[in-house]
Amino acid sequence: MKRSRWVRVLLCGALVVVFVLQCWLMVRYAPRFISGYDFYPRWAGARALWVEGRNPYSDEVTRQIQLGFLGHLVEPGRDQIRFAYPLTIALLMAPLALLPYELALAVWTTGLFYLCLVSAWLAMRLVRWQPPLWLGLVTVVWSALFYPNLRSILVGQPGLLVLLTLLLALLALREGWDVGAGFCLALSTVKPQMALLPLLWLLWWGGWQRRRRFLFAFGGTLAGLLVVSCVALPTWPVDFVRQVLDYPSYMHPASVVDWVARAAWPGLGRAGELLPTLGLIGWLGWLWWQARRAATDSPIWLWTTGVTLTVANLMLPITAATFYTTLLMPLIYLFYRMEGWEVRWSGTAVLGCQVALLVGLSAVFVATIGGALPYEADLIPLPVLLLGALLPLRPGPTFQ
Repeated sequence: MKRSRWVRVLLCGALVVVFVLQCWLMVRYAPRFISGYDFYPRWAGARALWVEGRNPYSDEVTRQIQLGFLGHLVEPGRDQIRFAYPLTIALLMAPLALLPYELALAVWTTGLFYLCLVSAWLAMRLVRWQPPLWLGLVTVVWSALFYPNLRSILVGQPGLLVLLTLLLALLALREGWDVGAGFCLALSTVKPQMALLPLLWLLWWGGWQRRRRFLFAFGGTLAGLLVVSCVALPTWPVDFVRQVLDYPSYMHPASVVDWVARAAWPGLGRAGELLPTLGLIGWLGWLWWQARRAATDSPIWLWTTGVTLTVANLMLPITAATFYTTLLMPLIYLFYRMEGWEVRWSGTAVLGCQVALLVGLSAVFVATIGGALPYEADLIPLPVLLLGALLPLRPGPTFQ
C-alpha cells in the first residue's frame, strides 16, 4: 500500500517536472511556431480587468490589444481581435493574467496539449472503447495532432476547454455523478456557441430522466458564474452582446450548411440557406425525442450525442477549423465502432482513418493558404463526412 502511494507521488512529481520543462522550452523556442492569436486578446482582457481595473470590452482596451499583439491599429473591416468572450473566461484566466505574456502563453499552450491527450482518454472511456495498447496510445497522440486540435493549440484557442468540460459532463452523467456533470456542463458555456446544441440536448434528456441534481447543479453553477462576473464587471453582459452583434461586420461567419446551400441553390438566396438548417433542426429534434428515455450506457444515447455534436458543427456559424475540436468525441465513437468489426484488420482500418484525417485535412488547409482551394474547403469536408459515416451506425432504440 505504501509502495503504491510512493509510486503515485513519484509519477505526479515526474509529470510536474515534465510540464515545467515543456513550459521552459515553450518560452525559449515556441514564439517561432505558436502565434497565440486566440489567446492574447483573452489574456490581455483578463489582465486589463484584474491587474489594471479596466473594462476588457472597452474600445480603449481593444486598441491596446491591437497595438500589443500586432504593433498597429486594425483597419475597419478586418478582424478587430477584441476580447469578445463571456467574462467567465477572465475568471478562468485570472492566474495567467498575473504572469508575463510569454510565460502565460507557454503555460496555456502546454496545458492545451495535455488537455487534448486527456480528452482523448476521456472519450475512449465514455464510449467504453478498449483498443489494443498500441492503438490506444496512437489514438491519444493522434488527438493532439488532429488538425483542429493542433491548430487550436498553436493559436491558444479556449474552445478546447469546451471539449474537455463536455466530455467530463458526459462521463459524469454516465457514472451517475450528477452534481459534477452539471458543474462541468455550466463551465462549457465559456464559449457558448460551441456548447449550445449539446447543452440543450443534455438538459432535455436530463429533464425527461428527472435527473434533478444534474439540472440544479448546472443552474446553480451557471448562476454563480454570472453573479461573480457581474460583481467583477456589472456592465459585461451588455458589453459582450455589443461585441457579438458587431462581430459579423468584420469576420463574416457562415455555417457549413450555408456554404453548401449557396453552391447547390444559388438562386434561392437566404431562403435556400434557412430551409436545410430548419430541416436539420427538425431531424435532430426527432432524434432527441426518440432517445429521451435512453440510459447513458445505451448505444443510442452515445450515438445521439455524437450526432448532436456533429450537426452543431454543421449549423454553427464558424470562421476557422478550431471550432471542430468537439468532433473528437464522435470520431472516437466512430473508431470504436470500426475497431469492433469482426475482421483481422479492423485496428489497421482505424489507424488508416486517423492517418487519412491527419494528411487530408492538413493538405486541404495548405491548399487554401496557397489559393488552390477556396477558404470554405478547409471547413466543409470534416463534419459532412463524419455525419455520413455516423448515419449507418445508428443503433436501434433501446430505452433502459
